[in-house]
Amino acid sequence: MGKKENMDGLYFGCVADDYTGASDIASFFSLGGLNVLMFNELPDQEYIPDKDTNVVVIALKIRDVDPDIAVAEALKGFRWLKDRGAKQYFFKYCSTFDSTPKGNIGPIIDSILKEFDEKYTIISPALPVNGRTVKNGKLFVNEIPLHESYMKNHPITPMWDSKISELMKEQGKYNTYCVSIKDMKEGDASIKSIIKNRKESHFYLVPEYFEKSHEALIVMRFGDLKIMTGSSGLAYELGRRLNGKNSILETESRKERTNSGGIIISGSCSMATLGQTKRLLTTGFKAFRIYPDRLLNGDQKIEDIINFIELNHNDEVLIYSFAAGQELNDSSYTQKERSAILESTMGMIANESVKHGIMRIVVAGGETSGAVIKSLGYKSFKIGGSVSPGVPILIPEIATDVRLVLKSGNFGDEDFFIRVLKLMDK
Repeated sequence: MGKKENMDGLYFGCVADDYTGASDIASFFSLGGLNVLMFNELPDQEYIPDKDTNVVVIALKIRDVDPDIAVAEALKGFRWLKDRGAKQYFFKYCSTFDSTPKGNIGPIIDSILKEFDEKYTIISPALPVNGRTVKNGKLFVNEIPLHESYMKNHPITPMWDSKISELMKEQGKYNTYCVSIKDMKEGDASIKSIIKNRKESHFYLVPEYFEKSHEALIVMRFGDLKIMTGSSGLAYELGRRLNGKNSILETESRKERTNSGGIIISGSCSMATLGQTKRLLTTGFKAFRIYPDRLLNGDQKIEDIINFIELNHNDEVLIYSFAAGQELNDSSYTQKERSAILESTMGMIANESVKHGIMRIVVAGGETSGAVIKSLGYKSFKIGGSVSPGVPILIPEIATDVRLVLKSGNFGDEDFFIRVLKLMDK
């Protein structure tokens, strides 16, 4: 057998609809053995990835924006990747299909099918390692139907159905068909028959995926598609599969520990993050709680937060808010006003932390992560090791002493905050 040739250049190009989702899928590609570069916005047209970069993930803050805007921004990302020679493309969205009936997951999928002249793609939001599974075309969270889970009361994107076909009916232009485990086990002939029987110009396929072992099966049947969509659940196996075809170029190992104070910045309202925060507080951890309403009316001062950071910059601290919608229910302030002040404050906190030499930064929540990254001004990251499934350590290209962890609100066990700071401590 002849020697495999090294893979030279970009293979996978991924666009994610928020920052934590981008770091999520980047971590699984990295665990699969690929060299991953992540951007937190559309890269400059002049930027050319190093030749040892196998995957580029572009994070865009488009999950909750108007569909027309989301489509335009997503297409810019995919066209940038196409211009850099990517061979396959992945649209990453939330494993709980975070969207409303007028959401933008469907419109973005439709636009990239048209852009790349593809007839169909798969919709695979499952991530069994974190309790997200798909059975008979229905999405479950820890074995509870999506619309009966805690996501039914999400303050921004409450979920109203667990059938992916129904969710897509409100968003996409085409029909949705379930592909069973039995179909996939029967082989390519069975899959080709399913596809051949679809007479429409375009359609979506939803493969069942409720066990970790199904990942390899799905990638075996659909891993050569030019367009794939879903959560991060398939990225690890896609990386392993590509590694089996090519010898990945070796790169200098990246140190994932740094010697500095540490800070956790949390603005997430998810049940998982609430549990993690409460668990941390029971240990006597130094903490400062932010109340968006009190910031807005002046009862709480930005100076108080800065003083807290200055006083504790050599230690490990938590700065948190239990969500913009859960602080003072009788307040006259709107959700938009609360969210805006919370995001701007969290961004300021991250900046002040770095100024005071705090280089270990953990951020919880998608919107909070977006605000922090925007404020810090970091645009690209190498991917370090994972601290939890789907949660990697990020190393900014322009600030290699900084270690960042961006955690989706729904991820991690109760001891997550305690563990992650230790993993980054020298």
